[in-house]
Amino acid sequence: MPHTRSLLRRPEVERRIGRSRASVYADIAAGVLPRPVKIGQRAVAWPSHEIDAVINALTAGATPEEMHALVNQLHAARGQ
Repeated sequence: MPHTRSLLRRPEVERRIGRSRASVYADIAAGVLPRPVKIGQRAVAWPSHEIDAVINALTAGATPEEMHALVNQLHAARGQ
């Protein structure tokens, strides 16, 4: 079965990682959650595979340092 990539809007990211809006943006500022990508003039979303990677790392017990490294890898893969 092929892996389908999609974009997730903030409410879906909040639901999937179990965090509030404020916590999502605090995690982005702390470097433990990837920055969203712009999908319009006033709209952002997250690539689903990046959120999946974050969830997998969290459930595997990743440390904050490991999460920061993962986020850096995800951003680098985007070309950021």
